[in-house]
This record gives sequence, C-alpha cells and structure tokens, in this order.
Amino acid sequence: MIRLVLLDGRASPALLSRLAAGLPGAAVVPLSPMAGTDGVRPRVGEAAPGGDDDVPVAFSQEGMLWHEVFSPGSQNLPPLVRRYRGALDVAALERVLAEIVRRHEPLRTTFEVRRGQPVQVVSPAGGFELGVLDLTGLSPEARDAEVATLLAFAGRPFDLVEGPLFEARLLRLDPEDHLVILRVHHSVFDDWSVGVFRRELSALYRAFAAGEPSPLADLPLSFSEFSRAQHRRMAGPAGTAELDWWKQYLAGAPLSLQLPIEDPDRPEGSPQASAEPVSMDLPVELSTQLRALARRERTTLFMTMLAAFEVLVQRITGQTDLLAASVVANRNRVELEAMIGGFTKKVLVRLDGSGDPTFTELLPRVRTAVMGALAHQDLPFETVLQGVLGARAAVHGLVPQVAVMFQGVTPQTEEVVLPGLMTSGYDTSATTTRTHFSAGRDDEGPQADTVPWGAGLYLGTFLILSLVEGADKVSLAARGAFHRPSVERLLATFETLLADIVAHPTRRLSELCLLTDDERAALIRRGGTQPDASAVRVHERELVGRAADLVDLRGFHVDRARISAALQRCPDVAEADVFLHHDLAGEPQLVARVVPVEGKEAPDLAQLQLELWARLPGYAWPAAMMVVEHLDEVGTVPADTFSQPAAGSGASPEAQLLAELWGKARGAERRDVSENYWQSFSFLDAVGRARSVGVAVSDPHISRNRTIATLARASAAERRRRENDGGI
Repeated sequence: MIRLVLLDGRASPALLSRLAAGLPGAAVVPLSPMAGTDGVRPRVGEAAPGGDDDVPVAFSQEGMLWHEVFSPGSQNLPPLVRRYRGALDVAALERVLAEIVRRHEPLRTTFEVRRGQPVQVVSPAGGFELGVLDLTGLSPEARDAEVATLLAFAGRPFDLVEGPLFEARLLRLDPEDHLVILRVHHSVFDDWSVGVFRRELSALYRAFAAGEPSPLADLPLSFSEFSRAQHRRMAGPAGTAELDWWKQYLAGAPLSLQLPIEDPDRPEGSPQASAEPVSMDLPVELSTQLRALARRERTTLFMTMLAAFEVLVQRITGQTDLLAASVVANRNRVELEAMIGGFTKKVLVRLDGSGDPTFTELLPRVRTAVMGALAHQDLPFETVLQGVLGARAAVHGLVPQVAVMFQGVTPQTEEVVLPGLMTSGYDTSATTTRTHFSAGRDDEGPQADTVPWGAGLYLGTFLILSLVEGADKVSLAARGAFHRPSVERLLATFETLLADIVAHPTRRLSELCLLTDDERAALIRRGGTQPDASAVRVHERELVGRAADLVDLRGFHVDRARISAALQRCPDVAEADVFLHHDLAGEPQLVARVVPVEGKEAPDLAQLQLELWARLPGYAWPAAMMVVEHLDEVGTVPADTFSQPAAGSGASPEAQLLAELWGKARGAERRDVSENYWQSFSFLDAVGRARSVGVAVSDPHISRNRTIATLARASAAERRRRENDGGI
C-alpha cells in the first residue's frame, strides 16, 4: 500500500486529496518530522538531530560530499603507496602515523547530516592502529597477486559516517622489504597534504626511531576552527560582497562550453565513458620559450598557457566568451600551509577573446580574470555556479555546466627520507581506478535507466587539462570523459599553436596557426593553391573533431541534427527537424516540424515529449510543434503558441509535496518549485521522506535537474513511459 504523509497538519487537504486521487489505493497516515531516523545513525544525505556546537563542513568539502551521495567512491584518492627496503622499525612507524593523525583533525573526521546540513564529526585522538599483513610465506607470484588484490580493494567506497577516512596498512614482502598503503578520501586530504605528510613522516620517524620526542610544534589552527571561521565570514558582509562581485563578473556568461571531443561511435543515449589519461611533454626549447614569454609579459606560465588554451577553444568553437574552471590550493594564509585537509577547491574563470586581440593583448585580460577569481575564491564553487548562473538557467530547466577545467600542477618534490631505509614509489596504475562523478541509483522506487542528462543534446564530455611544470620542460595531462583519439589530436594541435604563439606573439588570435607545415602543405596539394582563412578553419575543425550544426538556445549550443534525429525515431513520425523561434517575450524556443507517416496521425506535443524522454533531457524538448506535409513547407508559428505552459509544466501534486517537505526539512515554509535544490542536503532529506510515502524520484533524475518543477516533470514522464511499456 502507498502511504501519503500528513505533515503535522501542514499539508493542505486539497493537496492530499489531489495526491490521493492520482494514486489509487493510497492511505493517509501521520508521519513525525524525524520518523524513520530515530535511533539510526544516518548516512550522508539523511537527516539527524543537530546541536549548536556542530562543526560545519568546509566549503571545499561540500561538493565532494554531494557527489559521493550519487556516486559512492567517486571522491576516493588513488592509494598512496611507498616501498621501504631495509630494517624498518614497525613500532616507530605506527607511532609516527598515530601522531600525524593526532595532529591533523581531518584524518579522524567523519561526516553526518544534521538539520539538513552536512557537519564534521571529529573523533578524539588515540586508538590508531597500523594493520600489518605478512606475505613472506608466499611465492613471488602469489605475493604479487595479493598486493594487486589489496590495491584494487583500496578503491572501494568509504563509509563517510562510520569511517575511518584515513587507513594505513603495512605489507611485509620480505623481512627487509615492506609496502605501506595509505587509503584516504579526498574530503580530508588534498595534493598539498601529500607534501605536509611526507615532511612530518620523515621528521617524526627520525625522532621516534632514535627514542626522541616529536620535534614538531603544535599547529596554530585546527581544521574545524578554519571551517567555522570561513562560514562566519561568508555569512556576513564579506560573503554578500563576494557574491555581488560574482554576479557582476558572470553577468551574461554562457551556460555551457562544448568541445568536439565525444566518441562519434557512442550509442545515442549512452554516457561518454571515462578515457585513459592522455599525456604530452612539450619540447624543452618550446617550454623555455613559453617561460620567457611569460616573464616578458609579466604573467605566470599558468596564465600564459591558459590564454593559449583559450585561443585554441575559441578557434574550434567560435565562442569568444568562455567559462572554464580551475583549481586553487585555497591556502591563502600562512597558518594553513602546514595543515593536512581537503582545502582544494574549484573557481570559475571567465575568458574574453572578443575583438580579435593579439596574443600579447589577450594576456592582460587573462591575468585580470585569474587574479579577480583568486581574490574572490572563498565562496563555494557550486554556490557561485548555481547561485549566479543557475537562477537564469533553472527557469528553463537548464543545468549550467563547466565542462573544461584547466589547472596547474606542481610535482611533489618532498621526498620521504627515513634513516637506514631506501624508499621508492610503487606503480598502482594497473590495479586501481578512479571514476568521475555520475548519477548513482537510489534504493527505493522504480528505477530509470541511467541516461546522462545531456544525452543527444549535450556532449556529455568533460576535460581536465593539467599543466605540469617540471624543472626543464612543461607537460600536459588530460583526463576526464572524452574520446581519446580526439583529445590526442587536440593536444597535438595545441602544441602547434603554442609554437606559433612564441614565434609571433603579436599576431591576432585569428591569424595564429593551428596547422603544422606538413598539414598546410597537404591542404595546398589537395586544393592546388594557398588555402584561404576559411579553408584553414574548416581543416582545423577536422583536426580536433566534427563541428556540429549548433544554434544558441539560452546559452546552450544545441545540435539541431541530433534533436531532429531523435524526433524522427518517434512512432508515426516520417521526417522531422527543429528550428529556433522567439516567443512573444523574446525568449528563444525550439519548434519541431513533423511530417507524419502516411496514413497515420502525427503525435501531439505531449506524446512527442514522452517519447523523447529516454533520448533527450526535458529542457531539450521542443516547446511547440508544427505538423507539415513536407519539411520544405514554410509555416507561420501562431502568436499564442507559447502563451500556455508546456505540457506537464504546472506544479503537480508530487512537486507541491516535495516543496512542502523541503521547507519542513529546512525549518521554513514551503519552498518554491522553481528554486534550485542543487547541493542542498536538506532537499535529499525531503526526497527520502517523499520516497517513504510512495513518490518515485530517482537519483538520475535528481542529478539531471535542478528544480522541483523540472524534477517532477521528468519523474512523471518516466512513470508514464513505464506504464505505456507495461513496466508498472
């Protein structure tokens, strides 16, 4: 039997009657605010009672925990593995690790959600144990297999509530040959922390192995104190001023950036798979020239490379206004530099290449953009992205996404030096994997197929390009979800562009060359003459991937060919295409033109949207439809076509219930169905309560939408689709 919740009398009788009418056989029962959670320690994403002394999570941790809800294990760091040859003092090593855990709160921290907010739970120091596994009795083959199994096991998801989020294990391969495997979650340990950990490990082992006390001074600040201070500051005038700056900075910014790096053979509706990383070392001479250019123009190498990458993206996509993400260490105070924790966070950088400047004219723009973003880095990334761009996008059910990240990486130079021991790394690449965020599956209610929210419209790709600054040369490393051959071509083209930039930094962006001499010669041989700019541009696009037939729809570059192909596969549709039309308010809308199968009636708009559910996200559905005899027919879109809400766009009973539950979870009145719920843990509590009374809301739907209104429409469309397919 389906139960309908009675929210302490706060749900209106009209709402309950409408909901009951839509769910025959349902019963109305009272449910207390904390029903189902009393006496049970909740997972991240569920609610628990809170207190005034709760430690809020740092802004850098919020996004990691949210992603972990939908994709457990996605925020695991690859295991840190070191090999020690020699007479290892195991007791001293265990004491060293225990002291590091005592000094750094994050290594003994777990997480809960209390009163709709994620909080840190810091355990008292003490009780750390180093797990020891003796493999000396095994054959070399069996020993290697056991090590591989343990490393693979290290990739399993952490229990963020029970913990621990930092684990250490010692494998004894021979009496004087050991492996130490550290397993840690990214929310409590970032790249900077590796250097801190290595320095403290070396200093403490030298002291403890010699019977001496710790030589390290106590830390001046704890991570929980840092987090509390961060929240206090951003809750006041400083936070308001920072958000106002971002609103001005991002005014009119595009909602997406698409690079043609998807797999052209990927089945429609399937997500773009994660690719093996792609690496490229720049020649030493080119690396030296890039550093010299940066010094002459008073920028950093990172800014110079970011500007060059902007040129590459602009030449490929034609967009002169770009949004990219970058990663900052987020340690802008001296006392934070000696701490272990999850400080690293993303910031938005808006790049302006308008007016076809020279490269040397572009560099000051990039420097200003980067410095501005760094000066306003305290707000959470998602607060900026969704809070500023999301309000404009959510009206249309759009999801702003930054699909390109450009970050600088400084190789770790801190070596672990332990007396009497030889230390080295250990290759784990063949035995461990790290997945990127993708929507998981909920445990309750009907399950929808996991279709990426951008399937058929949005490329579903993302690219993280890391700039690695070595002593002599510069390297680039790409990872993410993309078609590997396309990114290999992209990096090769980038190297060609970089060489032309250092040779001709005062050329305008449109004049910089993306073709090697051999490629240009081949183009001349093919055409018989020196290629003009348009021919070169076409060839450049071929180098990096297929240029789609794109139109701009409220900041998204929509591929009309893909949408038309999806429409044409709908029942009773012989031919179809889409075009852009502006409604009476001047808003761009997609209109479908449909030629029905001979002897059949064309589906109405609601039927068409239902059929499109599995192929396109809801915001990509045409907002109007015209039935024509052939696609060449020119018709007029009626003036009142968009005056009524699209099918299913009203606030359904399910949407109203979610809005009331969300308001109650936040201790407030009913929320607006158009409000952005992204990264709101109190909303996940509302979803859990809604599921408990029979409202089916799947995790893929939650991850592909941002408002209750669009979420309810997607859930309703899925339910109708399953009913039509006989799945319910």
